[in-house]
Amino acid sequence: MKAITFTSEVVVYGTMTVCWLFILMYHFLTAGEWRYDPLGRHLMSLAFVDAAIFTMIGAAHLWPWLGHQTWFQWFYLAVVAGIGIVTAWRMGILWRAYHPKEHDDVGN
Repeated sequence: MKAITFTSEVVVYGTMTVCWLFILMYHFLTAGEWRYDPLGRHLMSLAFVDAAIFTMIGAAHLWPWLGHQTWFQWFYLAVVAGIGIVTAWRMGILWRAYHPKEHDDVGN
């Protein structure tokens, strides 16, 4: 059982770290220009939702009482709903990419 616990900790904290590193790298490597590009905003939104979810999982692991708090559960549910929102946004981007005659700018 300890091997599974250790493995899950590595996965959660490793993924959380990679997500936050991506956000920092993307911001600094683009000098913040991602904010002016529709696909850049989408990519950063997706990375942020992933980072937020894994950060909340990590926080609940470090402080087990946190996962039993109603406000934390509702906040976590709202953050997880962000996956659906960003995926629906991605579907719109995909639709516009394959129907360029109907939409001039992809990603908005």
